[in-house]
Amino acid sequence: MDKLRVALVGPYPTTEGSVFGGVEAVTSSLADGLAEVEGIEVHTVTAVKGLRRPTDRISSSGVHIHSVPLFGTLGCLTGFAIDRARVAKKLREINPDILHVHTQVMYAHTGIGREWPSVLTIHGILERETASRRGLGRLQANLALRYEAANIGRARHLIAINRYSINAYGSIIRGDVRYIDNSIKDFWFDVPDRAEPGRILFGGFIYDLKNVLYLVQAIAYLAKKYPHIRLRVAGGVRDREYYNRCVSFVAEQGISKNVDFLGAMSVDEMAEEQSKASIVALTSKQENAPVIISEGMAAGNPVVATNVGGVAEMVADGESGFVVELDDVGALAGRIDQLLCDEDLRKRMGEAGKAIAMQRFRRSVVVGKSVDYYREIVEREKSCNTDSKDLMGDK
Repeated sequence: MDKLRVALVGPYPTTEGSVFGGVEAVTSSLADGLAEVEGIEVHTVTAVKGLRRPTDRISSSGVHIHSVPLFGTLGCLTGFAIDRARVAKKLREINPDILHVHTQVMYAHTGIGREWPSVLTIHGILERETASRRGLGRLQANLALRYEAANIGRARHLIAINRYSINAYGSIIRGDVRYIDNSIKDFWFDVPDRAEPGRILFGGFIYDLKNVLYLVQAIAYLAKKYPHIRLRVAGGVRDREYYNRCVSFVAEQGISKNVDFLGAMSVDEMAEEQSKASIVALTSKQENAPVIISEGMAAGNPVVATNVGGVAEMVADGESGFVVELDDVGALAGRIDQLLCDEDLRKRMGEAGKAIAMQRFRRSVVVGKSVDYYREIVEREKSCNTDSKDLMGDK
């Protein structure tokens, strides 16, 4: 096979240089990398809230970007009928050789097992991410879980970014699985080292699942020993009440000068934060393969993170950072303290993390593995179709 037309279906940035969440970071990096491969024509299809009519454009890297309006309302209750129709219509116009679907609900319901060969990458573990929802939100989550299970079960080919995600779905998975890490853009490996002593970076939305308050509590403890310690919280507010609790705690503890809530940030702004950080900290209650960790490792920063989800498959405990048990503030503060008081250890762990990131997360590595799998799937599906026709002919 010479030319291969690939359609990435799922969340994708609406504006170049502006990423909303980890999945958008992953799909934009992968799309840009695919566009660099000779013989690959890459398209992305995403549904965008507030968009009035479909749009098509080509990015500076040569990616064909297709956006359709997101209806969204009562999606699970209607089987995503309107959004599925809009995405499917665009896919028929593109006529791809293969779909690479990202996320397991609406986009998977549209693309998996339909008109084209497809592969599904699992992002997030929906059951664990929606466990705290109540009322209508609980009903919608339950319906989404049913769609997710059906979509994963129907997928003939899956990409797993870690073993945690595969173990989480267990017997639901019936297709073949290929382990391929999420890619990050190459510039993360070139972020200059301008680390400021005591500067710690947290990246993620502010709500209970990200457990920012837990990290702030550790900073309150550490501020007694390190008066100039600085926590930089980079991410938009998803739960206003939870955010207010964090702000109130900071004020009550008298550490306002030690904690900065930065809000949502552009990619360039995040690169600047990584450059100045001495440690990346992530204290979530649930994660799959958080991009802030892979970006931090690529930038040469040691990582301190909670032992949840697939984190321990990314951070080599004691080598590229530390993995601590959830809600053990003393252990978290202790590991951060260990890095703050030992610059040689901090640099050694940062260098080890960067070497791991080069082997696993560098875009060219991930793109190469992905393209090999795409071609294998297309050839396999073509062979199955040929065999089916031959059997029909024999009859």
